[in-house]
Amino acid sequence: TLDPWHPTVVRGGAGLHFATAVERLDVGELPPGPVFALDPEGEDIRKLKLPDDALLAFGSERSGLSRELRARADHLVALPMRPQVS
Repeated sequence: TLDPWHPTVVRGGAGLHFATAVERLDVGELPPGPVFALDPEGEDIRKLKLPDDALLAFGSERSGLSRELRARADHLVALPMRPQVS
């Protein structure tokens, strides 16, 4: 529900927003290309080679991906974290 350009989100991204294209789109507005959606149940992203036309989709930490986005995703991928780290 938070805009990806909200100052808190930009700060959390440690400046990476400025290294790639960042947009907030409804699922129906997604451009063509495989969608890799970040989800704790997904495959370890470090084991994948993302194609150049890949779209990375993020949900919120609190509520995750919407059902619609999860259904549209071609791949669920996870960012591994140590236990007890938020």
